[in-house]
Amino acid sequence: MTPYGAVATIFAISGASFGTWASRIPTFKNQLDLEPAQLGTILSVLALASIASFPLAGRAMDLYGPTRVSKYLAWSTLASLTLTSFAPTSWFLTLSVAVLGASIGALDVAMNGWGAEVERRGVKLIMSSLHAYWSLSAGIGALVGLTAIRFGFSVEQHFLLVVLIMSGFAGLA
Repeated sequence: MTPYGAVATIFAISGASFGTWASRIPTFKNQLDLEPAQLGTILSVLALASIASFPLAGRAMDLYGPTRVSKYLAWSTLASLTLTSFAPTSWFLTLSVAVLGASIGALDVAMNGWGAEVERRGVKLIMSSLHAYWSLSAGIGALVGLTAIRFGFSVEQHFLLVVLIMSGFAGLA
């Protein structure tokens, strides 16, 4: 796979992971009987963990390079997405969402660093197309979530199927 194809794949995995998670927020709310304040707290934890991971990702990139860190974090994101699907309580969901948020946030920093590196070595600007892959994949992830809900897939079945498919792509990047 070309460097552009590899980094575009990582952007797509990140977007699809986020879209997959977002499509099931109402399911988590209903299954765990979350009050609005609890759901708001959980969503805030995801955002705060994401932001907290930014400098860690930067440091990891300094040590290991953006390509290696991006690939590792893609796997971490897939694993943490799986973890969230098995949340039996609001506390477990909060902790697993913190891991997911940190992983997606760090991946965002690393994959943008990798994309910038690929762009510098190339002959054309690619960052806007990489972000388009993220957005398109987030939408696809949400549509797959809608389909999974319509067909009665549990969150676990849905997330495991998505992670299995995305793992194939992650192995190619």
